[in-house]
Amino acid sequence: MVTSTTFDRDWVFEPASFSAKEVTEIVGLSKQLLRLWRSRGYLPEKDKGKWSIYNASEVVDTYLLFALSKLGVAPSEASRLVPELSTDLLFFVATSGDGACDFVGPRNEVEILREAFDRDMRTARVMIRPNDESRYVVSDGSSNLCRHSDLGAALENEMLEYFFSIDLVTAGRRIVERAKRPLLSFVYQGLCADTPMVRRLSHGQNG
Repeated sequence: MVTSTTFDRDWVFEPASFSAKEVTEIVGLSKQLLRLWRSRGYLPEKDKGKWSIYNASEVVDTYLLFALSKLGVAPSEASRLVPELSTDLLFFVATSGDGACDFVGPRNEVEILREAFDRDMRTARVMIRPNDESRYVVSDGSSNLCRHSDLGAALENEMLEYFFSIDLVTAGRRIVERAKRPLLSFVYQGLCADTPMVRRLSHGQNG
């Protein structure tokens, strides 16, 4: 799970927080199913009440659990697979959607970091440390998963007879669109008290 951490000497990045209602809207599942999965230990239990807070990593975990269950993987098995995929999907969230991240700090510092972030994926790689950047998660309806960068090539080479898949690039973009606000924030820490601050949004990198 990605939590608030120092990105370099001057920058910290922080996952945004979301309510349970927002999580259900982003993921597309019911409040009842979210509560059931929490009670059964498939997702971390929260304090009872309507003010349960989820960070961006937990939103991604919930999305993956729901997506895998729709592919025919039992939730008990899916919850075991989610940690293998969580940082990979968060990486695609950060790089696939316009406005997935925001940058807060002095104008010059913000523009330098945002330009580097939007130019290539190295900053996101250092920040999130994905395990596998292959775009597709493929399942045969069981808990056996494999990863492919190019489904067309896999089909052409007759590697897949029948399958279900999750497109992590599209999933990342949809999460950003439904969240309607940044999921990750870069905050500049090397500030003087009277330094004017600006806020800028990232641009998506995956088409």
